[in-house]
Amino acid sequence: MRILIPLHHLASWAGGLDLTRTIVDALRHSRINGDLDLVFAQSTGDQTDTPSQAELRASTEHMTQGFKTIACTADGRALMRAAIDSDAQVIFPTMVPIRGSHVRKVGYIYDFQHIDLPDLFTAEEAEGRSIVFSELAERSDAMFCTSEFVADGMVQLLDVPRHHILVLPFMAHADAAWFETDIADAQRKYGLPDRYLIICNHFWVHKDHSTALRAFATLVESGEYPDLHLVMTGDTDDFRDTGHFARLQVMMQDLGIADRCHVLGLIPKLDQIALLRGATAMLQPTRYEGSPGGMSTFQATALGVPALLSDIAVNREAQACTIQHFRTGDADDLARLLHATLRDPPHRPLRDQLHHELRQGLSIAGDRIAHFLTQLARS
Repeated sequence: MRILIPLHHLASWAGGLDLTRTIVDALRHSRINGDLDLVFAQSTGDQTDTPSQAELRASTEHMTQGFKTIACTADGRALMRAAIDSDAQVIFPTMVPIRGSHVRKVGYIYDFQHIDLPDLFTAEEAEGRSIVFSELAERSDAMFCTSEFVADGMVQLLDVPRHHILVLPFMAHADAAWFETDIADAQRKYGLPDRYLIICNHFWVHKDHSTALRAFATLVESGEYPDLHLVMTGDTDDFRDTGHFARLQVMMQDLGIADRCHVLGLIPKLDQIALLRGATAMLQPTRYEGSPGGMSTFQATALGVPALLSDIAVNREAQACTIQHFRTGDADDLARLLHATLRDPPHRPLRDQLHHELRQGLSIAGDRIAHFLTQLARS
């Protein structure tokens, strides 16, 4: 079975690229169908971009190395033509509504944030998302998402039958090369100490960095951890609230922790992974996600890094021996959990165990995806 994977939107932000990488690795580990063949559809046009876009493009090129790629525009007609020309049986996952019945289509909805957090959207933005999602559900033969939380939204808001929804299960995910990244080199490159907590989120309002900053300030004030720092990676620009990052900077100063906070911005993926591996723990204070803990939690789990997640419904789908949850927006509860983690660090699984759990999780996810797509192609 040949699958066309459209990258036009998925490769435009780090989380989408991480998701695509997870899907590809899962399908490679599937035990169900040994003749799976992947083809990628990519945008045409110039290569003029920002440093962050250049990093995404480089990561995309690395992921697609060895696979057939087709250049086409991001509209549904062009994607259907690319699928027909490449003799694909399924287009998966598409964020673009596609007409026609020549090839099976699996639509992808990342979340319903415009419904659940309407204050973060203009009326026009919310209406636009609703229109696209409705068209996507109407024109697709099946739907895909990364949590039961979003699947519930598809059923309730779009009337998608539950058996038409493929849900990617929460799992550990890491590239094999990530285990070989040099932690000390990355720490030296960014001028970091040996002991630090890390947040791998863009600086968007709903990611709730402020709760983590207040919790970290509590640790600093305790005087117990004079060598502990906080590292934060991710894009500092929130187009919906351009003053958000500046307010966080003021908060760091007001809390007296600015000299122990390191804002690195969007950095190369392998650097981020090396720093994640070296972290004492990863913090995920988010108030909203479409996947359990975001893709950084998939990665922290695979690398054996303790992860402290807010207890929103979708994050509770993330369960592993290295994961703990705290009350959303409660800096005191996060500080309490951090105190316990720092005073009695959890055992980190050995690399062999991590590799075993990684392969097992990828096989389970790959089997689920391959079975669903195979049945869809035959229907």
